[in-house]
Amino acid sequence: MKYNVGQTIFAMLKKQKQVIPVLVVEELTRKRVDGESFTYTVQLPDNKNTQVQLDKLDAVVFDTIDAVKESMLNTAAQTIEKIIVRAEKIKTEFFPHQQEEAHYQKEVYIPENDKGKIDSMQVDLGNGVKGKLDISSLKQQGII
Repeated sequence: MKYNVGQTIFAMLKKQKQVIPVLVVEELTRKRVDGESFTYTVQLPDNKNTQVQLDKLDAVVFDTIDAVKESMLNTAAQTIEKIIVRAEKIKTEFFPHQQEEAHYQKEVYIPENDKGKIDSMQVDLGNGVKGKLDISSLKQQGII
């Protein structure tokens, strides 16, 4: 990846499991027959203005903090998925004849006199998740 001198980039340090902003202070370009290579020196966010070569940091580097967030969320989602798959595998192995938990259907009550007035409503789906329900689509399907 190519960076600009003066650009702030974000280093996700592997061992410390933290993200730090670093300032690109130097770019060295090496031209060879087989192509160009770039080496960057960055300044760390400390009182001594420590400068190190970027490739010496044991880190994954990102251009933006949003890219860092996306990477971290993807990693967390993958970890969660592995945990869930493992739990399901253990359940199947140790409790093979156990029935799945019953899924309870929540009934929504709309008073007769309000049915024509409401276009949409918010529904609690559980676990802090809320959804918007389009009443007109329920009317079209004859549910209400």
